[in-house]
Amino acid sequence: MDRYRLLIGNRNHSSWSLRGWLAMRLSGLPFEVEVVPLFRDDTAARMAAFSDAPARVPVLRRDGPGGDLVVWDSLAILEHAAERAPEAGLWPTDPDLRAEARAVVAEMHSGFTALRTHMPMAIRERIDGRQGRPGVQADIDRVFALWRRCLARHGGPFLFGDWSAADIFFAPVAARFRSYLVLVPEDLAPYTEAVVAHPHVREWEAEAVREPWVVEIE
Repeated sequence: MDRYRLLIGNRNHSSWSLRGWLAMRLSGLPFEVEVVPLFRDDTAARMAAFSDAPARVPVLRRDGPGGDLVVWDSLAILEHAAERAPEAGLWPTDPDLRAEARAVVAEMHSGFTALRTHMPMAIRERIDGRQGRPGVQADIDRVFALWRRCLARHGGPFLFGDWSAADIFFAPVAARFRSYLVLVPEDLAPYTEAVVAHPHVREWEAEAVREPWVVEIE
């Protein structure tokens, strides 16, 4: 039987790890989790001991009769999970909706640099005053516009109706908005609340609260 292992960073701070973990969690594929604390002297060595992938997280590793596999990008992990478990609903079944969902996910995967730079994920923290940093408000406004468009077109409660890849990729953003006390417009508040209240997100956050590691936020 194939054995999947997912290497993640600190749950409090690794937004890309959260995306990879949520994708695997929704897929229903059995997997084990290994955590490597970030920003420590032994971080790179521990990553290298897990696989020959670049020194980053998350990394998905499969060992077993199906052949060895290493995937080191959160979107690639999601795509692999979707192919192995198409019934899980990571992507919409309709081709047009699937194309739109992929565009939404791709924009998050490659954009929003200012928001990610000045509002790093910090699940346990409550920090004010980041919205004024260069480019952050423009990124926030774009997130709101994107959410509003998807919810209006597909009826909610999530971006494409049911919980799926698009929500997984924006889950760390919803967590950031809570951490950095971003005022979410009234019409979008139910979506943000639904994301952070999703059972898989709450499962991740419960583990984050128990983490012993502390990373200083500038």
